[in-house]
Amino acid sequence: MQGATTEGRARLRPRGIALALVGAAVLALCALTPIAHAADFTWSGGGTTTNWSEASNWLGGTAPSASSSLGTVSFPAAGSPQSSTNDLSGLSLTGLQVNAAAGYSLSGQAITLGSGGLSVVTSEAPLAFKLANPVLLGGSQTWTIAGTSSGFGSDTEISGQLSGSSSALTLNDSGYANQHLTLGELFSPTSVDDELGDVTINGVEKTEADGTTFKTPVELQAKLNASDGHSVSVNHVFLTSEAAVGPLNATDSWMWLHGTAGPVTLTSSVLGPVEILSTPSVSFDSGSEFIDSLSHEGATPGSDYGQVKASGPVALGGAALELEDQLPTTSRECSPPVVGRVYTLLSASSITGQFAEVPDGGTAIAFCVVFGGSGPSFGIVSERAYAYRINYNTASSPQTVTATSLADVPVGPPPPSPGSTSPPPATTPPPSHGGSTPTATISSAQIAAVLRRQLVPGSKAVQIGMLLKRGGLAMPFTALAPGTLTVQWYELPPGAKLAKKTKRVLVASGKRTYAAAGTGTVAVKLTVAGKRLLRHAKRVKLEAKGTFVTTHSAPTTAVQMLGLSANAR
Repeated sequence: MQGATTEGRARLRPRGIALALVGAAVLALCALTPIAHAADFTWSGGGTTTNWSEASNWLGGTAPSASSSLGTVSFPAAGSPQSSTNDLSGLSLTGLQVNAAAGYSLSGQAITLGSGGLSVVTSEAPLAFKLANPVLLGGSQTWTIAGTSSGFGSDTEISGQLSGSSSALTLNDSGYANQHLTLGELFSPTSVDDELGDVTINGVEKTEADGTTFKTPVELQAKLNASDGHSVSVNHVFLTSEAAVGPLNATDSWMWLHGTAGPVTLTSSVLGPVEILSTPSVSFDSGSEFIDSLSHEGATPGSDYGQVKASGPVALGGAALELEDQLPTTSRECSPPVVGRVYTLLSASSITGQFAEVPDGGTAIAFCVVFGGSGPSFGIVSERAYAYRINYNTASSPQTVTATSLADVPVGPPPPSPGSTSPPPATTPPPSHGGSTPTATISSAQIAAVLRRQLVPGSKAVQIGMLLKRGGLAMPFTALAPGTLTVQWYELPPGAKLAKKTKRVLVASGKRTYAAAGTGTVAVKLTVAGKRLLRHAKRVKLEAKGTFVTTHSAPTTAVQMLGLSANAR
C-alpha cells in the first residue's frame, strides 16, 4: 500500500507543478492589468450641441454611454454661461463637481448620484447654478455650495425632483451667506415631494461690528420630507417655505413658513410672520421669537392676520413675542383697529409657558408708519402704535393665545413741514395705564419694529424713474429716543451677509442724528453705483438696512426687502 501511494504521488506531481505554474502566470497577469474603475468625465463644451452623448463635449473625445456607471463628472469654469443636457438614460455618477464661475445650467434625464455627492462653486451670475435633472441619491452624501473668493455668491436652484428615502443628505452652503439656495422649481410651486432620508442644511452666519447678523437664505418651492417622517434640520439659515415640510428642527435660524410643517422645534430661532401654519406641534425656547402681523380689515386668519394651528401641544418656553402692523388692503393708512377685536395667534391641544415679558393680561405693541405723496409733499401719511392685550386661554378647548385690540398709543408728533430745519419736538408720552389704554414701554424690540416698518417707503417712492430723476428720496423717520439713524440700501437678497471684505453694491444711503425723540426727514441718496444699476434695470430687489444707535444702549438694526419697479419711469 505504501509503494502504491508513493507511485500515485509521483504520477500526480507533474500535474500539480503545471497548475502552480498556471496560477503564477494568472497572478502575474493580474499584477500587470489594473482593476477597472468607473471613468471620470470632464466637460469641455466643444460640441455642436449641449448633449452629453456628443463626444466633442468631453475632454478626450469620449462620451458616456447610456445605463453606465461613471466616476466623477466635472464641469470646469468657463468664460461664458454654459448649458449642458443629459440625453442619456440610466446614468450613475459617483460625484458631480461644478465650477459655475460664469453660470452653469444642467438639465435632461435623471441621474443617480453616489457618495461623492455634489460640489458647486458659484459666482456673481444672476443664476449661478441650476440643476434641473431629477436626482436619485444612491447613498447618504454631502452637498457643498461655496462662494468665489470675491465673496459674492448668487442664486443656486435645485429644481429637479430629489428622491432616495433611505439616503441622508447634508447640504452645506459653506460659501458666503448671500448664496440664495432654492429647492424646487423657482416661482412655480408644485405638488412634487422630495422624499429623502434625514436632511440637514447648514448655512453661514456673519455678525458685523454693529451687531447685525445675516444668515444664508434658503427657499423651499417643493415639499421636503412631507410624508415619510424623516427630519429636516436647519442651522444658520433664513428659511422661506410655502410648501409642506417634514419634522423641522431650527437652530439659530429664521423660519418664514406658510402651509404645513412639523413638528417644529426652535432653538434660538424666529418663527414668523406666518399666514396660516398647520403643524402637529411647536416648541420654542427662551432664545426664540414668534412674530405675527395684524391688519385692521377683519379677524380672518390668513388674510387679516397670521395664525399657527397645532393639532398637538405648543410650548412657548419664554420666547419673545413681536406684533407687526399689517397695512389694510383697501387703503394705505394707519386706521385704528376695532377696539375689542380678538385675534387668535396660536391654537393647540395644550399650551404651556408664556411669552417673555408678556404675562396673562399684559400688553404688546404693534407699530404702523405709512409714507405717501411725492416731491416736497412726500412724508408720513399716518403713524400709530397699537396696543393689544395678550391672554393665555388654557381653560378653553382648543387652548389659545389671543391678542385683543385696545386703544392706539401716539408715538410721535406730526411730521415737520418740508424744508424745515428746526429740531423735531419731543414725542408725546403715552397715556398712563387705565381702562383700555395701556402704558407703552418702549424697548429695543419695539424700536426695531418701528424701524423695520419705516425702511420701506410708499409705492410712489420706489419707482426707478423717480429715484433717478431726484437722485434719491426724502424719507421721514420717527425716532423713539435720541440717537443716530443710518439707512443703507444694498443689491442683495433677503438674509444676505454683508462681509467687511466684500465688494458690496451700495445703492443708496442716508444718515440723521436726533437730538430728541420725534420725527425728522432723512435724505437717502443714490450712490454712483446705484445710479448705474438703476439706469439699466426694470426691476430690482434691494435689502434696506437701518441702524439706530442711542447714547446709552447697543445699536438696534432692522432689515427689510425693498422692490423697485420701472413703472411710470
